[in-house]
Amino acid sequence: KRWILLTSAIYTQAASMLPQRRLLLRTKRLSALTSHAFFLLALGGTLRVFMWLVLLCEGERHLYIMLGDFVHVGLLGDFVLLYTRAIRDRGLGAFLDGADVELSVDSHV
Repeated sequence: KRWILLTSAIYTQAASMLPQRRLLLRTKRLSALTSHAFFLLALGGTLRVFMWLVLLCEGERHLYIMLGDFVHVGLLGDFVLLYTRAIRDRGLGAFLDGADVELSVDSHV
């Protein structure tokens, strides 16, 4: 019972990515600030996944909570690929001027 609040927060955070992901796939554009925010969310999620792996090695078993974080990071995975591809193709300067950034979204994403 003591993990219910944490579990609810993690699954709510993962579910909140669904409308944002749909918007990204539909418009194929994001503001530079939103792009940076998504990237930082993905970075934080990746660090949490490492935390869960360390806890697993120490014998902690919170599989339902871990699953929520893994789903959240998985939903952000497509965005991180697009973000890094856009930086590679256009350079970081394209993201720092504050304008909308066109992300090349393939139909298989």
